[in-house]
Amino acid sequence: MLESLTSLSDGFSILFVTAPVWLPIFLFFVFKMVWMMYVQTKTFLEIPTTLFEVRIPREIAKSPLAMENALNAFFHTGEPATLGEKYYIGATRPQFSLEIVSFEGEIRFFIRSRTRIKDIIQAQIYSQYPEVEIYEVEDYMSRFVFDLSKMNLFGVELKLQKPDPYPIKTYVDFGLDKDPKEEFKVDPLSGIIEFFSSFGKGEYGLLQIIIRSHQSEKRKPGTLFQTEDWRDEAKRETADIIDSLKTETDGFTVYRPPTPQEKDLLESLGRNVAKKPFDTGIRALYIADKEYYNSARHNGFPTMFRQFESHTLNGFKPVFPTMFPRKRKDPFGMKKRMNQRILFNAYRLRSFFIPPYKRPYFVLSAEELATVFHFPGAATQAPTLGRIPSTKGGAPPNLPI
Repeated sequence: MLESLTSLSDGFSILFVTAPVWLPIFLFFVFKMVWMMYVQTKTFLEIPTTLFEVRIPREIAKSPLAMENALNAFFHTGEPATLGEKYYIGATRPQFSLEIVSFEGEIRFFIRSRTRIKDIIQAQIYSQYPEVEIYEVEDYMSRFVFDLSKMNLFGVELKLQKPDPYPIKTYVDFGLDKDPKEEFKVDPLSGIIEFFSSFGKGEYGLLQIIIRSHQSEKRKPGTLFQTEDWRDEAKRETADIIDSLKTETDGFTVYRPPTPQEKDLLESLGRNVAKKPFDTGIRALYIADKEYYNSARHNGFPTMFRQFESHTLNGFKPVFPTMFPRKRKDPFGMKKRMNQRILFNAYRLRSFFIPPYKRPYFVLSAEELATVFHFPGAATQAPTLGRIPSTKGGAPPNLPI
């Protein structure tokens, strides 16, 4: 016991003596962390943004490849351009929010972007979907007031089951890249649309997919300051798969042929990381007036993403920040109410990557994003899916003069 106390005393003495060396460094990093939280939050809340609604026609003949092409225009890497913009102003890369919302069963599509680049985003959508109509609208979240005495709220956030480079089941796997006829299409988005269209009076389903261009920011394993992007992570995963094919025979290294499953896995990894990568955060809310709240809806939120799951590749896993199954962990419901408020405000502000509501995020390729968010064709027959009466087209060439 005496030896332990002596060792502890010696340790404190060493810390005290070396404090002039390590304390300024420690305080610098603490100040940097606090300052960046402050300045990034301030700038994030002050940047003008625009929400526009995309109204789709009765028929869209294009595959989700059109949305993938449009999403490539969302890949902005030029900001912050200088260290001053990053550390003094708190500038960050532009983020966008892709949203599918059910207003008492009526399905609508929204996109939120910085006002400064809204015209570029709209032009890219029109270039791929000339038949849609785009309108700048007021933020629909203004209709909701967080008041648990009158409403109830349930929400989930998503994370990936495997490392980011492993792709989810995309529209290519569903054969939609080949533009099959509508009667043969299996649109993975139909599960979400059908679930949201089942909502009734006083019920609202809100899904937001917040994205920004991916950069090399993740700390490389085994290092203090080196960073890497998801391509480096994919190389490690690929190397691990190749190493699993290695066997030692009589002192020689021999590689066995990959199984069909391993071959598909290697091809999928290579195809996925060849696409534009986006940092991604996904959250979904169910909000309803107290008298109309249906707790059975809770089961639908995890399952509406199952169609994107592949047992050999990747899939989504829900996180339930508003649920506490064990009463002893939250006996008075205070933590649940606090998490409900946080989730509501995080959705309202579209905050995910930076404060005030920074959350763990993952990386999806443009192909994966186009699978989770695109404008469905006639194969998706939900009766409450809001569509404009007809497609837009030019005048017939044979009109009389």
